[in-house]
Amino acid sequence: MDQKFFHVSFLILFWTLMVIRAYYHRQAIKYGGKQNFKENRLVRLIIAVPFVYFLVRYMANPEFLSWADLEISDWLQWLGLILGIITIPLSVWIHIHLGKNFSSCLHVREGHYLVTTGPYKWVRHPMYTVLLMNFLAILLLTKNWLIGGVPILILCLVVAGRLKHEEKLMQDTFGEEYNRYKLSTGKFLPKL
Repeated sequence: MDQKFFHVSFLILFWTLMVIRAYYHRQAIKYGGKQNFKENRLVRLIIAVPFVYFLVRYMANPEFLSWADLEISDWLQWLGLILGIITIPLSVWIHIHLGKNFSSCLHVREGHYLVTTGPYKWVRHPMYTVLLMNFLAILLLTKNWLIGGVPILILCLVVAGRLKHEEKLMQDTFGEEYNRYKLSTGKFLPKL
């Protein structure tokens, strides 16, 4: 299969998801709120700047990062494309149900409520799950460990550092209601 097709598919998928995230992030800024957990922005910046450089170079010319290519079969790239397409409506679904509660940083707004509808009916942290699915899709679609693998690693580190604070914040804010919610939901996947 021609790699140009998969590269163009990656570009469309990537920018579609960036537009979705940017739209809902912009909506969240309107609602404001005090940040409850300060994440290390310097570390994010140190990682993000070189990664964005490589990402932009890859978008313009995938051969630039051919040294980071993985040997995987075409059917895995097709799987990546299908997985990536699935993440688009899932991302919108998550954001719609979060509504004004969405934020890229960890905090509770005035009027914040516990979201238990849509994907939150079954999973407490579906956004992390969908982001992981999206990054896995990008890894398979691009066949490049730098473009697809590094975001997976970063997401896992962010979630590992943030999750206990997020769960505690929800527990402190919603108390017994959150305890009952935890009993009926899975952390990243629905309970079996």
